[in-house]
Amino acid sequence: MKFYSILLCLLLSSNSYAQKFNGYVITDQNVKINGHLTLLKDAQGKKISVNDGKSYFVRTFYIHDLKSYAYKKDTFMVLPAFYPFGSDYLAEDVVAEVRISKGKLKLYYGELPDFYPYTYTTVPTGSPNGVGVTAHKKRCFTYIIQDDESLYGVQKGDDFIKSISIPLADNEILMKRIKNKELKYKDMVEIITLYNAGH
Repeated sequence: MKFYSILLCLLLSSNSYAQKFNGYVITDQNVKINGHLTLLKDAQGKKISVNDGKSYFVRTFYIHDLKSYAYKKDTFMVLPAFYPFGSDYLAEDVVAEVRISKGKLKLYYGELPDFYPYTYTTVPTGSPNGVGVTAHKKRCFTYIIQDDESLYGVQKGDDFIKSISIPLADNEILMKRIKNKELKYKDMVEIITLYNAGH
């Protein structure tokens, strides 16, 4: 009896992360498959099972092997590896929500895996000066811009103008508004919409 209880617990826990939605996947060969999606995860990563309602078998894809996928009202793009901030950090397996999909520039929003900018706080200590500094890792969610050739990460704060100036360099009017702080990081959807309208 104990063995069956353990087995039942394992089965329930292994399926507890499964989420099911209607949607589609686009394979790396540009094949679109509509159907009932089940989002799963195993030791090798996140994956999606697709039941198109026409076949007797279910096709399963690891997310990093897809070009994009969509479920419910949200569409997600699986971005190719890129260097988001002109540094030596390589962002791989980024799954980003699509915010703007049409126009010269595309806009996504997602987490950069394994990129943890540190934040620092002062804390009381037993040292002579009475305070110390503690570093905390912070998950990095950011906007990502795509043009015909590259992907660019958009940084918040002091580096915002620098990080956005490369993909928007050919629109002086828009860049002037950004430099004058009329448009900020929080206005990214408006910024890319305005840019695309001018092209």
